[in-house]
Amino acid sequence: MYTKLEISHFRAFKTLTAAPLKRINLIAGDNNIGKTGLLEAIYLAHAEDPNLLQNLPALFRRVQSREHENPGTQDTTDNFWLWLFHRRELNNPWRISLTGTERTQTVTGSLRHQSTIGVMDFDRGASLSSAILQIGFGSEKRGPSFSLQGGLRLQEHIGQQKPGPVVTALSTRFQPPVYDAELVNTIAVRNEEEELIECLQLVEPRLTKLKYLKLPNHGYPYVYADIGFGRGKDLIPATQLGQGFARLLDLFATIMVNRTKILLIDEFENGLQHDALVPIWRSLGKMARARDIQIFATTHSYECIQAAHEAAAEGPDYDLGVIKLQWDRAKEVEAVVLDREMIETALNQHLEVR
Repeated sequence: MYTKLEISHFRAFKTLTAAPLKRINLIAGDNNIGKTGLLEAIYLAHAEDPNLLQNLPALFRRVQSREHENPGTQDTTDNFWLWLFHRRELNNPWRISLTGTERTQTVTGSLRHQSTIGVMDFDRGASLSSAILQIGFGSEKRGPSFSLQGGLRLQEHIGQQKPGPVVTALSTRFQPPVYDAELVNTIAVRNEEEELIECLQLVEPRLTKLKYLKLPNHGYPYVYADIGFGRGKDLIPATQLGQGFARLLDLFATIMVNRTKILLIDEFENGLQHDALVPIWRSLGKMARARDIQIFATTHSYECIQAAHEAAAEGPDYDLGVIKLQWDRAKEVEAVVLDREMIETALNQHLEVR
């Protein structure tokens, strides 16, 4: 488990240190202060696989034609990759480091030129025809290189360290229904349906059964649920059960199938009714401890922080921290990590903690 996150010259962060990290880390702060950027930094530190790296632009943000567009187009170069550099200062390399009890995960990014021919001043609409974005993992300087000629293209990938823990990222967008169906099918093969159903009953207590079914003359399989609809004779498509159900299905099924160790969630409370947040955090915390998962989740919700605190206080160890991003005097972003005493004080006195 990681205990400290350090970032320099990445997105909104000139320099930032968040410590101590807990098993469950809620990331709070004003709009546009860098909460999602913090999730991207943690994901990027574990993206040694080129496929993971190329997924990054569409992971939490909007891109054009997400399902079909190559992540290495000029659009994502100009509108995503170059903005990983703090204030788009392309001459300042960025660095992300996660330090843990058993390992340190580090990634660096820098822009270099293959030649000076055709390279213009970046601040005046530079031609990037001879520039390379180089991302390296671990202590070695080599790493996956990206050509910025006509877009971003993965040139090579050289592994420098043992693969990091499995990272799973959940955005505010839902996966296609067929994705959920394949997750449920995998869980059924592993004979773990009861655990998944128990988690989903937090938002749909009538649920007794989940089925992976591809009906005759239908193009794709779907998840069907038994909630007593039609006097027990008919199953209902899970797509008809609302955003809260879809959110938890995506969350718990993905954790169970992917053997997740690092879980990133953008806007945790999205689609969830506030009364359900305490039992959801209770169940998620139990799963995180049993499966050795570390969670990083952004939130705008006071109720979400309050519910996570209540659930953590019931556990064997209080394993919650709130990473509050805020502006310092120089108008740079800093991270203040709130511990149990600080969170309790803020909640009891109705102080702003988001």
